[in-house]
Amino acid sequence: MNGYETTDGRLDVPKLEMSLQDLETGTLGPLERDELMDLVKRSPAAQRVYLAYFEMSAMLQAEASMHEEQGKLAKIVRFDPPLRLFRRALIAASALIILAALVGTLIRAALPEVRELALTAAADTRWSVSGGVRDVKEQSAIMREGSTLRVLTGTLELRLESGASMVLQGPAHVFFPKLNQPVLRSGWLWIDSGASEEKFEIHTPDIRIRNIGTRFGVRVPAKGHTEVHLIKGKLEVFSEAIPEKTITLTPENFGLAIPSQGEPTQTSLARDPFPDIVGLLAAPANYSTTVLGQNPVAYWRIDENLEVAPGGILQNQVQGEPAGRARAGNDGFRTQGPGPADGFSGFGAANQSARLDGKAAESRLSLGAAPPRHDGLIFKEVFKGEGPLHQRTPDFSSNGASWVAAHRFRANGWISSGTVSATLAFQPVDGVIYTLEGSFRDVSSPHCDLPWVAIGFAGGQSKSVKPGDRFISGEVTGRSWMLFHANDMNQENTTHDVGDSNPEPWANWNRAHGGDIDMRIVLDTTLGHGNWTATYFARRPGKEDYIQVGGPRTLPNEAIRSVGIAVSGDRIQAKVTDFSLQAKAVKEDPAKSVRAEGPSRLLKSEGAVSCWVRRKAGSMRRSILWSAGQDSADNFLNVRIEADGRVGVFIENGRYDVLLTSEEKLFDGRWHHLTVSWSPSSTDLYLDGRLVAWERESREMLQGFLPELQVGGSLQGNDFFSFLGDIDEFAIWNRDLKHAEIEQQFRSGKVGGAKGAR
Repeated sequence: MNGYETTDGRLDVPKLEMSLQDLETGTLGPLERDELMDLVKRSPAAQRVYLAYFEMSAMLQAEASMHEEQGKLAKIVRFDPPLRLFRRALIAASALIILAALVGTLIRAALPEVRELALTAAADTRWSVSGGVRDVKEQSAIMREGSTLRVLTGTLELRLESGASMVLQGPAHVFFPKLNQPVLRSGWLWIDSGASEEKFEIHTPDIRIRNIGTRFGVRVPAKGHTEVHLIKGKLEVFSEAIPEKTITLTPENFGLAIPSQGEPTQTSLARDPFPDIVGLLAAPANYSTTVLGQNPVAYWRIDENLEVAPGGILQNQVQGEPAGRARAGNDGFRTQGPGPADGFSGFGAANQSARLDGKAAESRLSLGAAPPRHDGLIFKEVFKGEGPLHQRTPDFSSNGASWVAAHRFRANGWISSGTVSATLAFQPVDGVIYTLEGSFRDVSSPHCDLPWVAIGFAGGQSKSVKPGDRFISGEVTGRSWMLFHANDMNQENTTHDVGDSNPEPWANWNRAHGGDIDMRIVLDTTLGHGNWTATYFARRPGKEDYIQVGGPRTLPNEAIRSVGIAVSGDRIQAKVTDFSLQAKAVKEDPAKSVRAEGPSRLLKSEGAVSCWVRRKAGSMRRSILWSAGQDSADNFLNVRIEADGRVGVFIENGRYDVLLTSEEKLFDGRWHHLTVSWSPSSTDLYLDGRLVAWERESREMLQGFLPELQVGGSLQGNDFFSFLGDIDEFAIWNRDLKHAEIEQQFRSGKVGGAKGAR
């Protein structure tokens, strides 16, 4: 029998309360204290008394913690607590520390359940929970609801009891009022509900996202709209500014940047981290782990899987991304890379790098390649088939696309009434003039219901060929299109860009409706992304030549994914007799040999490139280390090394260009870590983890991609030569890198994990 129990086995509550009072004042002896703790551990009745006694302290602590997480710290003007209350809170806190596991269980039994999740960090990750910074060697923890998680650099996996998991990629900041209702404030958050059927609701500044058995990623960039990258399942997206605005998403081969107001725009689909997460979390702390944990879009280690035969392939460590290529005839391509002998223990002694001999442009590495330019006939349909048009391949199709068409469209060209579309998948590239033509006959309607037919370039394709998906709305939102009204309509024929916005009447042709018409749109992409133009033409067949009826107009949105036909009207009927798309490449791409497997993923607006470089000792040549542009002759963005070893960064910037030059020099024949990072408001150059040059000017108008990426190439003229030296660990991002991430890369290479751990 315990000293706190009566002779009949019941709890002696007055005696227990007196002992708790002594515990609170610090006058309870060690033996009595042990006896008290033993009783509390095994007796539910004693546990209830204990909780009642310290209830005030526990509740105050829990409430203060919650307000701290939400940034609602109270401002105390004056507060003089009684001495006993102060002692009570102090002793309660001490008891909670002594009995952490027990009291945690008791509080959960008395208060609403607070869910927890298991957290696992990749090696060398820098992170914090609720302001408590974790050591980079600490790779596991338990996190509770109400916590704030920050990741400076690296990768975290968070697993719920249900089996659902989340991946947070730094830099990132997320608050968890509920574990399945995270508030993402910045960075990347990936969610895989798996077979758990756990429902998540993610809040961002722009939108709210609800999943339906889904694997997906959400990104909140420093500037710009929230991005959603759906891999599998289904999502519902709600606008924070317009509650009634709802978007339903199914998997595509692209992501979406979704504003709270306005239309979503497409972006490249990000790499799904879940297939690699086990290996990433288990990998040792070294340079490779650091880079992959920062979610690059491509990363070439160079030393593995390289064939030195002509056209040898460089293995890209990012799954699903294109490989690079080594130039033919580049003898002795591989050489010793940075390693322990150079003072970089984050690399193994056998680490390899690429040696560039600087003899000519042919010595460069091709890590990205511009898509081949379209030229010639792409589509031609003469409508002589039978049955529905849907899923029919045109008479000529250079890319194998088939029609996605509502049942109102027939293979023989007849179109019946409805509000529907028929489209062919197609994506334009820069440097081409496209000519889209459509011929319509007997366009008529017995009622004045504003019917029309149209041709144009559109932002996507309907998945269910449902009503309403024609150029003005729905999945098939027009980017550049023109419509022709049926007979007896007192409306003007018009040209449009982006849905039903910016309509302009056909010049020289107002109020000419019905009957036969040929329409033509010329899309000119030769000035590059951000400067595409559309010009509109029409003619009455057999009566006149084509007349320019609109444009040229610069497109406000170039997210074109299809070409097609649309119709609107309850009683309209028409027949389309011809539909075609032709392309004429204006500028030939000079890089016709030894190209990478696909384009680089660099963006003009924001991005980063990091690498290790060793310039040949004694070299005095002014050279280009790497360059990126629309094609191999374009140097929109490049890194150059001056004769005296100073490093420079050049980037085009609309009205004027940016050229940064460091005071530090690459002149010692040793390995150095070099990073360039740019955003809409900055351009930064880092050397060995230190910021050595920068520019703070707005670049918000620059849009589009840099598909061609070369290492070691030379500028045409300007006294630049091919780079002479070695390069290793080349990585690119489609976002800017923060100083902490770049510093972490250099530190991991300098003092990374065990030797040989690669």
